[in-house]
Amino acid sequence: MSETTKRILSGIVLSFICLAAILGGIIPLTILLFLLGLLLVDELLCNFFKTIRKSWNYICSQFVFAGIFLLSLIFHTVTFVPNLVLVTAFVLNVFFLFYLFVVQMNSKKVVDLLKVCPCISSMIVVMPVCSMLTLFAFDEWRFYSGILILTAFGMDTGAWFFGKKFGRNLLWPKVSPKKTIEGLIGGLFTSVILSSLFVIVVRGKPEISWCVGFALVALLSHVGDLAQSKLKRQFRIKDSSSLIPGHGGVYDRIDGLIFSAPFFIAGLVLWGIH
Repeated sequence: MSETTKRILSGIVLSFICLAAILGGIIPLTILLFLLGLLLVDELLCNFFKTIRKSWNYICSQFVFAGIFLLSLIFHTVTFVPNLVLVTAFVLNVFFLFYLFVVQMNSKKVVDLLKVCPCISSMIVVMPVCSMLTLFAFDEWRFYSGILILTAFGMDTGAWFFGKKFGRNLLWPKVSPKKTIEGLIGGLFTSVILSSLFVIVVRGKPEISWCVGFALVALLSHVGDLAQSKLKRQFRIKDSSSLIPGHGGVYDRIDGLIFSAPFFIAGLVLWGIH
């Protein structure tokens, strides 16, 4: 089986799992997010930081994630705790933006800083995942969860497909040698179309004004993908793991999703959506 076939089949399976969790309700989606969080922390510590699973750093990191996740779940309808998690995730993503666009590729300062305390460094994936629990505070959380997932996955899949078929001009070879400008444009197109169709099917009417928002979230998702690509290159690893055939690891597959999530949720809050 070719890598392309594996990627397509894995993508279909993952999309089905996410859709089933959303349709199933808060409990299935919570379980899915919790499992994804555990796997993200595992990949970050074991493959990036080369931490042994029996070590104190690994055990502490997983317990810290579980604790923050539990608190975020319990208090997702209360103002302080979820907003604190959301703000922290937002700030960490701003740090990632600084890391991507300002820190030079040959600089090891960020990598060395992250290696100092893996437990604290794991917050770069822990907080964005936990911030997604804030979606449960919205009346139409299924609707917004669907938009977020479709926008991020649409960007990832579209960028891969159009980049593979039509890619000629490299986007940022020093950071990611395979990503192309054509892939970026194709990913934005795919993401906006899929999200818009979803809105039409669910709401029964087109929401043209939302298309700009879909494009922004998709672009942020691609930025998250680029930031993770830079992180992998600086840590000298190809994939975050080999768990998902054709994709690599969980972090490879949902890096754009967890990066765009805090921005998406903050946008809903600022927009006055309840």
